[in-house]
Amino acid sequence: EQVARLKLIKQLLSEGWRAGAVVPLADSALQSMLGLAVDEPVPLPAEIEHAVSLLAEHRIGELQNHLSKLLVGQGLRKFLEYTLIPLNEAVHERVVRGEMQNFQELRFSDLAHRLLRDVTRLVRPTRDARQVLLVTPPNDPNQLGLAILELLLFTEGINCLTLGAGVPAQEIVGAAKAYKVVMVVLLFDRGISGKIAGQEIRGLRTTLPAELPLVVSGRAVNLLAKPIPDTHTAADFSSVMAKMRSLSVTTASPVSLIGGLPDAPQRA
Repeated sequence: EQVARLKLIKQLLSEGWRAGAVVPLADSALQSMLGLAVDEPVPLPAEIEHAVSLLAEHRIGELQNHLSKLLVGQGLRKFLEYTLIPLNEAVHERVVRGEMQNFQELRFSDLAHRLLRDVTRLVRPTRDARQVLLVTPPNDPNQLGLAILELLLFTEGINCLTLGAGVPAQEIVGAAKAYKVVMVVLLFDRGISGKIAGQEIRGLRTTLPAELPLVVSGRAVNLLAKPIPDTHTAADFSSVMAKMRSLSVTTASPVSLIGGLPDAPQRA
Protein backbone atom coordinates (compact mmCIF):
# COMPACT_ATOMS: atom_id res chain seq x y z
CA GLU A 1 0.00 0.00 0.00
CA GLN A 2 2.83 2.39 0.87
CA VAL A 3 4.61 1.55 -2.39
CA ALA A 4 1.46 2.36 -4.38
CA ARG A 5 1.14 5.69 -2.56
CA LEU A 6 4.75 6.60 -3.33
CA LYS A 7 4.17 5.79 -7.00
CA LEU A 8 1.13 8.09 -7.00
CA ILE A 9 3.14 10.93 -5.48
CA LYS A 10 6.00 10.39 -7.91
CA GLN A 11 3.57 10.55 -10.86
CA LEU A 12 2.03 13.78 -9.58
CA LEU A 13 5.44 15.36 -9.07
CA SER A 14 6.31 14.50 -12.67
CA GLU A 15 3.11 16.29 -13.75
CA GLY A 16 4.23 19.51 -12.09
CA TRP A 17 2.75 19.35 -8.58
CA ARG A 18 4.87 20.34 -5.58
CA ALA A 19 5.65 17.80 -2.90
CA GLY A 20 4.24 20.06 -0.19
CA ALA A 21 0.92 20.18 -2.00
CA VAL A 22 0.48 16.43 -2.47
CA VAL A 23 2.29 14.56 0.34
CA PRO A 24 -0.25 15.48 3.09
CA LEU A 25 -3.25 14.33 1.02
CA ALA A 26 -5.21 11.12 1.40
CA ASP A 27 -4.85 8.44 -1.29
CA SER A 28 -8.31 9.17 -2.71
CA ALA A 29 -7.39 12.83 -3.21
CA LEU A 30 -4.09 11.86 -4.85
CA GLN A 31 -5.93 9.59 -7.29
CA SER A 32 -8.30 12.41 -8.24
CA MET A 33 -5.38 14.69 -9.15
CA LEU A 34 -3.85 12.42 -11.77
CA GLY A 35 -4.03 14.03 -15.19
CA LEU A 36 -5.19 17.41 -13.89
CA ALA A 37 -3.36 20.40 -15.30
CA VAL A 38 -1.39 22.66 -12.96
CA ASP A 39 -2.84 25.95 -14.13
CA GLU A 40 -0.73 28.99 -14.93
CA PRO A 41 -1.24 31.87 -12.48
CA VAL A 42 -3.89 34.33 -13.62
CA PRO A 43 -2.90 38.00 -14.06
CA LEU A 44 -3.22 39.92 -10.80
CA PRO A 45 -3.94 43.58 -10.00
CA ALA A 46 -0.75 45.60 -9.63
CA GLU A 47 -0.96 45.98 -5.85
CA ILE A 48 -1.38 42.21 -5.36
CA GLU A 49 1.39 41.40 -7.84
CA HIS A 50 3.66 43.77 -5.94
CA ALA A 51 2.85 41.97 -2.68
CA VAL A 52 3.67 38.60 -4.27
CA SER A 53 6.99 39.99 -5.52
CA LEU A 54 7.91 41.32 -2.08
CA LEU A 55 7.20 37.94 -0.52
CA ALA A 56 9.17 36.13 -3.22
CA GLU A 57 12.15 38.42 -2.53
CA HIS A 58 11.86 37.92 1.27
CA ARG A 59 11.20 41.64 1.81
CA ILE A 60 8.81 41.01 4.68
CA GLY A 61 9.03 44.43 6.33
CA GLU A 62 8.13 46.11 3.04
CA LEU A 63 5.31 43.62 2.49
CA GLN A 64 3.85 44.39 5.91
CA ASN A 65 3.96 48.13 5.23
CA HIS A 66 2.42 47.59 1.78
CA LEU A 67 -0.50 45.57 3.15
CA SER A 68 -1.10 47.98 6.03
CA LYS A 69 -1.27 50.92 3.63
CA LEU A 70 -3.72 49.03 1.41
CA LEU A 71 -5.89 48.28 4.44
CA VAL A 72 -6.02 51.94 5.46
CA GLY A 73 -6.61 53.11 1.88
CA GLN A 74 -9.21 50.54 0.86
CA GLY A 75 -11.09 50.07 4.11
CA LEU A 76 -11.57 46.77 5.90
CA ARG A 77 -14.24 45.08 3.77
CA LYS A 78 -12.65 45.88 0.41
CA PHE A 79 -9.17 44.98 1.67
CA LEU A 80 -10.29 41.58 2.91
CA GLU A 81 -12.40 40.67 -0.13
CA TYR A 82 -10.41 42.13 -2.99
CA THR A 83 -6.83 42.13 -1.72
CA LEU A 84 -6.17 39.59 1.02
CA ILE A 85 -8.35 36.73 -0.29
CA PRO A 86 -6.88 36.77 -3.84
CA LEU A 87 -3.38 37.35 -2.44
CA ASN A 88 -3.73 34.30 -0.20
CA GLU A 89 -4.75 32.17 -3.18
CA ALA A 90 -2.00 33.62 -5.39
CA VAL A 91 0.65 32.69 -2.84
CA HIS A 92 -0.75 29.17 -2.45
CA GLU A 93 -0.89 28.63 -6.22
CA ARG A 94 2.75 29.60 -6.55
CA VAL A 95 3.72 27.14 -3.84
CA VAL A 96 1.81 24.39 -5.68
CA ARG A 97 3.62 25.29 -8.89
CA GLY A 98 7.02 25.26 -7.20
CA GLU A 99 7.62 28.98 -7.70
CA MET A 100 7.64 29.59 -3.94
CA GLN A 101 8.60 27.49 -0.94
CA ASN A 102 6.30 26.34 1.85
CA PHE A 103 8.15 28.50 4.37
CA GLN A 104 7.25 31.60 2.33
CA GLU A 105 3.55 30.75 2.47
CA LEU A 106 3.85 30.16 6.22
CA ARG A 107 5.61 33.51 6.67
CA PHE A 108 2.92 35.30 4.69
CA SER A 109 0.18 33.57 6.66
CA ASP A 110 1.75 34.63 9.97
CA LEU A 111 2.09 38.23 8.80
CA ALA A 112 -1.52 38.33 7.60
CA HIS A 113 -2.80 36.76 10.82
CA ARG A 114 -1.05 39.42 12.89
CA LEU A 115 -2.58 42.14 10.76
CA LEU A 116 -6.04 40.60 11.18
CA ARG A 117 -5.60 40.35 14.95
CA ASP A 118 -4.81 44.07 15.10
CA VAL A 119 -7.99 44.88 13.20
CA THR A 120 -10.19 42.44 15.15
CA ARG A 121 -9.51 44.36 18.36
CA LEU A 122 -11.20 47.39 16.78
CA VAL A 123 -14.46 45.61 15.97
CA ARG A 124 -17.32 45.99 18.45
CA PRO A 125 -19.61 42.92 18.60
CA THR A 126 -23.39 43.33 18.64
CA ARG A 127 -25.39 41.94 21.55
CA ASP A 128 -27.74 39.98 19.32
CA ALA A 129 -24.98 38.45 17.17
CA ARG A 130 -25.81 34.84 16.26
CA GLN A 131 -23.19 32.12 16.20
CA VAL A 132 -22.24 29.99 13.22
CA LEU A 133 -19.71 27.17 13.02
CA LEU A 134 -16.86 27.88 10.58
CA VAL A 135 -14.48 25.14 9.39
CA THR A 136 -12.60 23.72 6.41
CA PRO A 137 -12.81 20.00 5.54
CA PRO A 138 -9.96 17.46 5.64
CA ASN A 139 -7.28 18.11 2.99
CA ASP A 140 -7.97 21.88 3.06
CA PRO A 141 -5.47 23.48 5.49
CA ASN A 142 -6.53 27.04 4.63
CA GLN A 143 -6.27 28.56 8.12
CA LEU A 144 -5.79 32.10 6.80
CA GLY A 145 -8.88 31.80 4.61
CA LEU A 146 -10.86 30.91 7.73
CA ALA A 147 -9.53 33.93 9.61
CA ILE A 148 -10.45 36.26 6.74
CA LEU A 149 -13.97 34.85 6.43
CA GLU A 150 -14.43 34.97 10.21
CA LEU A 151 -13.57 38.68 10.31
CA LEU A 152 -15.79 39.44 7.32
CA LEU A 153 -18.70 37.70 9.02
CA PHE A 154 -17.93 39.45 12.31
CA THR A 155 -18.17 42.87 10.63
CA GLU A 156 -21.65 41.84 9.47
CA GLY A 157 -22.76 41.02 13.00
CA ILE A 158 -22.13 37.26 12.83
CA ASN A 159 -20.14 35.58 15.60
CA CYS A 160 -18.13 32.56 14.47
CA LEU A 161 -17.14 29.47 16.39
CA THR A 162 -14.05 28.50 14.41
CA LEU A 163 -12.76 24.96 14.94
CA GLY A 164 -9.86 25.37 12.53
CA ALA A 165 -8.74 23.87 9.25
CA GLY A 166 -8.97 20.26 8.12
CA VAL A 167 -11.71 19.15 10.55
CA PRO A 168 -13.31 15.68 10.15
CA ALA A 169 -17.07 15.53 9.68
CA GLN A 170 -17.77 13.83 13.01
CA GLU A 171 -16.00 16.64 14.91
CA ILE A 172 -17.99 19.27 13.01
CA VAL A 173 -21.23 17.52 13.92
CA GLY A 174 -20.23 17.20 17.58
CA ALA A 175 -19.36 20.88 17.86
CA ALA A 176 -22.52 21.99 16.06
CA LYS A 177 -24.67 20.08 18.56
CA ALA A 178 -22.66 21.02 21.65
CA TYR A 179 -22.57 24.76 20.96
CA LYS A 180 -26.07 25.01 19.45
CA VAL A 181 -24.96 26.96 16.38
CA VAL A 182 -27.54 28.24 13.91
CA MET A 183 -25.56 27.31 10.78
CA VAL A 184 -22.44 25.49 9.59
CA VAL A 185 -20.26 27.29 7.03
CA LEU A 186 -17.76 25.02 5.27
CA LEU A 187 -14.96 26.94 3.56
CA PHE A 188 -13.72 24.73 0.71
CA ASP A 189 -11.13 26.69 -1.25
CA ARG A 190 -8.50 24.04 -1.85
CA GLY A 191 -10.70 21.42 -3.46
CA ILE A 192 -8.80 18.97 -5.65
CA SER A 193 -11.66 17.66 -7.78
CA GLY A 194 -15.42 17.85 -8.00
CA LYS A 195 -15.69 14.16 -7.12
CA ILE A 196 -13.72 14.45 -3.88
CA ALA A 197 -15.41 17.74 -2.94
CA GLY A 198 -18.84 16.23 -3.54
CA GLN A 199 -18.05 13.17 -1.43
CA GLU A 200 -16.85 15.22 1.53
CA ILE A 201 -19.78 17.65 1.39
CA ARG A 202 -22.37 14.88 1.07
CA GLY A 203 -20.74 13.00 3.95
CA LEU A 204 -21.01 16.06 6.19
CA ARG A 205 -24.57 16.84 5.15
CA THR A 206 -25.82 13.34 5.96
CA THR A 207 -24.30 13.44 9.46
CA LEU A 208 -25.51 16.93 10.40
CA PRO A 209 -29.00 17.37 11.87
CA ALA A 210 -31.45 17.79 9.00
CA GLU A 211 -32.74 21.11 10.34
CA LEU A 212 -29.26 22.70 10.58
CA PRO A 213 -28.37 24.74 7.45
CA LEU A 214 -25.07 23.94 5.71
CA VAL A 215 -23.46 26.58 3.50
CA VAL A 216 -20.42 25.61 1.42
CA SER A 217 -18.27 28.50 0.22
CA GLY A 218 -15.05 28.78 -1.75
CA ARG A 219 -13.64 27.83 -5.11
CA ALA A 220 -14.48 24.13 -4.75
CA VAL A 221 -18.13 25.09 -5.23
CA ASN A 222 -17.41 25.56 -8.93
CA LEU A 223 -16.06 22.00 -9.18
CA LEU A 224 -19.31 20.30 -8.18
CA ALA A 225 -20.97 18.49 -11.07
CA LYS A 226 -24.48 18.78 -9.60
CA PRO A 227 -26.24 20.31 -6.58
CA ILE A 228 -26.09 18.46 -3.27
CA PRO A 229 -29.50 18.09 -1.58
CA ASP A 230 -30.17 20.34 1.42
CA THR A 231 -26.86 22.15 0.90
CA HIS A 232 -26.44 25.83 0.04
CA THR A 233 -23.46 26.90 -2.08
CA ALA A 234 -21.86 30.34 -2.18
CA ALA A 235 -18.75 30.96 -4.28
CA ASP A 236 -17.83 34.27 -2.60
CA PHE A 237 -18.54 36.32 0.51
CA SER A 238 -21.38 38.32 -1.00
CA SER A 239 -23.12 35.05 -1.84
CA VAL A 240 -22.54 33.79 1.72
CA MET A 241 -24.25 36.88 3.12
CA ALA A 242 -27.14 36.53 0.66
CA LYS A 243 -27.68 32.93 1.81
CA MET A 244 -27.57 34.01 5.45
CA ARG A 245 -30.13 36.74 4.85
CA SER A 246 -32.44 34.31 3.08
CA LEU A 247 -32.14 31.94 6.05
CA SER A 248 -32.65 34.78 8.59
CA VAL A 249 -29.25 34.28 10.21
CA THR A 250 -28.00 37.87 9.95
CA THR A 251 -28.51 40.55 12.60
CA ALA A 252 -30.34 43.83 12.14
CA SER A 253 -27.19 45.84 11.45
CA PRO A 254 -23.45 45.25 10.94
CA VAL A 255 -20.93 46.04 13.65
CA SER A 256 -18.83 49.20 13.75
CA LEU A 257 -15.13 49.85 14.16
CA ILE A 258 -13.88 51.34 17.42
CA GLY A 259 -11.57 54.17 16.40
CA GLY A 260 -9.48 54.08 13.23
CA LEU A 261 -7.56 51.38 11.45
CA PRO A 262 -3.98 50.74 12.63
CA ASP A 263 -1.20 52.80 11.12
CA ALA A 264 1.24 51.09 8.80
CA PRO A 265 4.15 49.65 10.84
CA GLN A 266 7.71 50.40 9.89
CA ARG A 267 9.11 46.90 10.33
CA ALA A 268 7.96 43.25 10.54
